[in-house]
Amino acid sequence: MTSIIKVIRPSHLCILTAGVIFGIMISAAGFQIDLKVALLLLLSAFALQCVFDFSDYVWYRRVAVALTVALVCAMASCAFGTVFSIESFVMMATVYFMSRIVHGYSAGRVLSRRHLADDMLTALFYGPVVVYFSHFVCTHTVGTWLMMLPSAAIGILALSHHVEGGPKAVDVILVLTGFAFMTAYSCLRMYDIWHFLYLLSLPLFFIGKSFRPYAVLVFSVLAGAGFLVFLL
Repeated sequence: MTSIIKVIRPSHLCILTAGVIFGIMISAAGFQIDLKVALLLLLSAFALQCVFDFSDYVWYRRVAVALTVALVCAMASCAFGTVFSIESFVMMATVYFMSRIVHGYSAGRVLSRRHLADDMLTALFYGPVVVYFSHFVCTHTVGTWLMMLPSAAIGILALSHHVEGGPKAVDVILVLTGFAFMTAYSCLRMYDIWHFLYLLSLPLFFIGKSFRPYAVLVFSVLAGAGFLVFLL
């Protein structure tokens, strides 16, 4: 058990679940949420991360893959009534696509022209792909173009964790760009001071790179909570 805990990397789990949590919370803000589906989404994200972390441990990885398949099928059944539906197949294809992207990505690269395509793909996955996927599973509808702003914000902030060894200015620009996207989204929505709750997480992004994944998670939770306050 101790060896398993050492293999699982909480920082990677935070990055992966940040977009999932925001997608769930923004769906709940629109009164479109099933708690069973939300729970299965989070459990599936955890299982999917285990697949990546256990890639060098054959037996662990087989268990993680089996668990992920079971959770995704259960999520499809709860969300769409059956595994055998177009929506379920779209969801399963997306999960497979997500797993291939993340598993094939090697972290720790410097942002440069040579790796720009990989960096863009990483930001796209952790942001728009995960957020839109979570929203689709919860609401059975594709999010509007406006949701691209907060999802891009999460993707860019997640990318700022993966980019290492580059100039400090690049890191600062990525963080501020992520917050700028979220600010644009908050301004375009019906004005409410709570929609800017995520700004409280800004200092966390400059504590250190090792804390960055947790900062991204706090950002997502606060951003989503800002749109849920009116439900209390």
